[in-house]
Amino acid sequence: MDKFDISKLPFDHIGVVVRDLDKAVEHFKSLGIGPFEELKGSPLKERVGFSSVDDIKLKIMIAPLGPVKLEVIQPAKGESVHQKFLDEKGEGLQHLCYHTDDLEGDHAKLTDMGYKMIHGARFEDGGGSYYYDTDRVGGITVEISTE
Repeated sequence: MDKFDISKLPFDHIGVVVRDLDKAVEHFKSLGIGPFEELKGSPLKERVGFSSVDDIKLKIMIAPLGPVKLEVIQPAKGESVHQKFLDEKGEGLQHLCYHTDDLEGDHAKLTDMGYKMIHGARFEDGGGSYYYDTDRVGGITVEISTE
């Protein structure tokens, strides 16, 4: 298999985990970032790596940040990679997300490279996203997503 180069995928967003979404959004607005909108993705159908879809709630706002987006996430209920990050590291940059049209194919490539999927989600519209343990060096997780 050819070496996988994630930089060939379109970069979608930067994910920042916070304790207080409203406070964080106001802070970013004071820096001229915005406008912010509530992220309204497809509802979750299935989760991998944590408890069921009913046991998680995230508050998410998203804003343009030049050619990419800034996703601000407040874990509100349940176990998630976001809550784990907040508990272990505090607020901050948690992930970089790349868009893929081949979620399972790119998942196989990252797995073949030795990266473990630490969280996966399938959406009711058929899309999905996977987070990987790329934070071993640099402290940032990589996500690939169809949305």
